[in-house]
Amino acid sequence: MSFLFSNVLDIHVSIFILCFISLKHTGLNNISPNYYW
Repeated sequence: MSFLFSNVLDIHVSIFILCFISLKHTGLNNISPNYYW
């Protein structure tokens, strides 16, 4: 049960981090599109 809970928690944390990084990435791109190029 604890293993399953930690797996679900890891998945949620990973999704949250991915969403945060993609949101930050698009925000930076919107502010300065030439930043990454």
